[in-house]
Amino acid sequence: QCLEPDSAGACDANAPLSPAALANLKAGDRVTRVNGSEVLTWNEAIAQFNKNPGGVSSLEFERDS
Repeated sequence: QCLEPDSAGACDANAPLSPAALANLKAGDRVTRVNGSEVLTWNEAIAQFNKNPGGVSSLEFERDS
């Protein structure tokens, strides 16, 4: 997915990818760690991301096969 799809939800071929797409996240994935810290909720994940604004973050996730 791109950062800013058009009004129909389509992405231009040259549009920049979203951070989730760059991290290879898929619908249904469960984020388990952000920057080495265990997270149980999305709010906990956001709090970890916010500790490093503008920086690179590490991410661990689980995916059903």
